[in-house]
Amino acid sequence: MSIEQPYPRQPHEGIPDPSRRSRALKITLAAVGVLAAMGLVVAAGFGLLWAVNPMGDEWHCSDGEAPAGKPPAYSGCYDTDKPLPQGLQWDPWGNRPMSYNCDKDGWMLIERIPRGGRPADVEEDCVREGTELPGRWHPVDED
Repeated sequence: MSIEQPYPRQPHEGIPDPSRRSRALKITLAAVGVLAAMGLVVAAGFGLLWAVNPMGDEWHCSDGEAPAGKPPAYSGCYDTDKPLPQGLQWDPWGNRPMSYNCDKDGWMLIERIPRGGRPADVEEDCVREGTELPGRWHPVDED
């Protein structure tokens, strides 16, 4: 007994052709997966930076140093154990955190608008709480 089969036999006989919809779905899912993975990597990077906080403890000068210069520009850092060069004065506010880093206990953020300046020209600094502030300087409202 022989069963007749049509000749030539089709190689994919009985297997349905993949539809365009399922192929588009696979491509879309792959693209969404890649984008989600990239977003996860970026979020993990920001989370790591937040945890490590590389700018979290930046001060005007290093340990054992304080800012000094000719008023009002106290731009140099000098060793506090040595006398200052001739004509320079210590910064009255001493060594302090940078203004963008002033969220530490015992410190407050202050600001002033320069003479003839616009509100966009506001200068910020950081001083110890309770420090007497010179004219035009005032604490920043923490609203």
